Amino acid sequence: MRKVLTLLTVFVYVFLCYGSPVEEYRKYEIRILTKLVKDVTKKNSPTVYFIGTDIKDIKLFKELSPLKVVKEIKNADFIFVKNLKRKIKLNKPTFALDFDSLKYCPDCFGIFSWRNGRPMLIIFKEIIHGSQITLPEEYKYFIDSRKYVLNY
Repeated sequence: MRKVLTLLTVFVYVFLCYGSPVEEYRKYEIRILTKLVKDVTKKNSPTVYFIGTDIKDIKLFKELSPLKVVKEIKNADFIFVKNLKRKIKLNKPTFALDFDSLKYCPDCFGIFSWRNGRPMLIIFKEIIHGSQITLPEEYKYFIDSRKYVLNY
């Protein structure tokens, strides 16, 4: 009984201590992704579509972002992919939200992920140079080779 009480106390302590920062990092992530979508599409209110993302993450994105989430891919200006299990080909700007999805999405022009508690934004120069996507100068620090990232 004492072990159960100790474990419960530790669980509650960890939940209370780390519950708030999790929400803050999600807000930060959504701000980064919102700016990226607006810069790529060059629209004030672009539409986005999610493939493989949890419903709770999509709901949080809807609440915290001014971007409109659409239910059909044909109505989207921008696509986010996550947890892909098969190869896909899309004709719209596509961005990965995890490294595993890069294997199945050769058209993804970049990735956003978290490593060691820090946000990591990488844009692939091979895709950018061969497409119609133009980005502001401030993104030059995030451009890298897709070959290097896939071996990471």
